[in-house]
Amino acid sequence: MQVHAIIPAAGASRRLEGHIKVLSRNALTGKSLLQHCLDAICDLHGLESVTLVLGPPHGPCIEATLPAAHLKKLHILRHTCNNKGLGDSIALAVSSLPECLPDSAFLILLPDQPELSPKAIATLCEHHDFSNFNAITTAQYTGETWGPPLLAGSAYRKAFEALNGAQGAKAILLRNVHYMQSVVLPDFTGVDLDTLPLLQSHGWEPFPVPTSGCTPH
Repeated sequence: MQVHAIIPAAGASRRLEGHIKVLSRNALTGKSLLQHCLDAICDLHGLESVTLVLGPPHGPCIEATLPAAHLKKLHILRHTCNNKGLGDSIALAVSSLPECLPDSAFLILLPDQPELSPKAIATLCEHHDFSNFNAITTAQYTGETWGPPLLAGSAYRKAFEALNGAQGAKAILLRNVHYMQSVVLPDFTGVDLDTLPLLQSHGWEPFPVPTSGCTPH
């Protein structure tokens, strides 16, 4: 069993009116959305790699705030232009990885889903059939079955590498529903914090874009 985690965080946060979404801080813990996502994955059994994709204009600021403990475990990729979408980020990350072993899988994690936890990710992996070449395992919530998805690496690598623009893993899931199983994850309802009101209503403090660069954590 090998899990290659991919965290796309290259977005420009255009809907957040001058704030950097993944750096939004939890009012109780002080941790950012991105740190919370990294904490959920860093000690996973079978974790082979964690690839974080950054891009302009916020990439340097995000990277500067990462704790040293996380930096040691991350493979950071950087887009050089700011018109790249979610699909481009996933494709870049997958293309950077070595050839997949038969029992490997790609795990796509979006840092704006704050209910992700070590227990939730472990549950997803426990239900995934790593011996099945076509296996797809996703979270189930509110009647829908989508992210975070865990997909067999060998079968879907080329599909991931062909992604571009705003299309993410959902495009691959839609084409392969017949291979997909859904799992109810503990304490996970699929909340996606992509607007300022949602961030604030769930106890996250928006992080304003700094005028003079970010201070390392």
